[in-house]
Amino acid sequence: MASSDINIERELKALPLETTTLLGAADSGRVVSRWLIGILLVLVAIMFLPWQQNVQGNGNVTALSPADRPQQLQSRIDGRIEAWFVSEGQFVKKGDSIVRISEIKEEYLNPNVLPLTQQQQSAKQSAIEEKLNKAAALSQLIERLEQQRDFKLQQTANKVLQYQAEVRQATLEDSVARDQLRRRERLFRDSLGLVSVNDLQTFQIRVQSAAAKLVEKQQMLAITQTDLQSIPAEYGEKIAKSRSDRAATLAEVSEGRSDVAKLKDKVGSL
Repeated sequence: MASSDINIERELKALPLETTTLLGAADSGRVVSRWLIGILLVLVAIMFLPWQQNVQGNGNVTALSPADRPQQLQSRIDGRIEAWFVSEGQFVKKGDSIVRISEIKEEYLNPNVLPLTQQQQSAKQSAIEEKLNKAAALSQLIERLEQQRDFKLQQTANKVLQYQAEVRQATLEDSVARDQLRRRERLFRDSLGLVSVNDLQTFQIRVQSAAAKLVEKQQMLAITQTDLQSIPAEYGEKIAKSRSDRAATLAEVSEGRSDVAKLKDKVGSL
């Protein structure tokens, strides 16, 4: 028994110690896994850090702080940025104060700029209403001028017809008077003592009177026809001037409305 125990012990010493080897291998794998997990955690942490790209280059540094760099901010009123309340890359929500802006226009420094602007807006609106009333009055004037032109054209045309009838009547009377005078002259030459000199002179006077009347009626007809032709030009000039004044007034109204819109926008921005 003793010799066999000794042999078994020798055989065990001769065998490799696998347990010890496995224990050493397990410790090495644990260390490697820890290193891998640590590196992975570092990489994940780096992903959530603020990232900024760096580029090498030559030059002079003008502003170390981002707040000192020239920056632009969209605003309804021009101004100069005095202070930043947020930093670059920071998340903001609606209603947060971003910057404090100081006015650069002297008119905004006036505490009465708002009431003065409102007064200007009211004055412009009143001026627009007055110009609209003027445009309406000019429209009525144009309408009256057109009515007067049409009435005068009709009236003068009637006069032309009247004088044309009177000229025809005067022409007939002149023709009758000349015919009577010719017969009296024939009787005066052919019959002795039947027609006196006074009767002959009376008919001569009638002829002269009829001729004068005919000339008078012809002149009146010519004058009336000239008036009829001049009426469109006379009233056309007045109507054209009134229309031009109305167009200019409406243009001023449009310009005034544009000014009112600008003042309204300015009041809303103050």
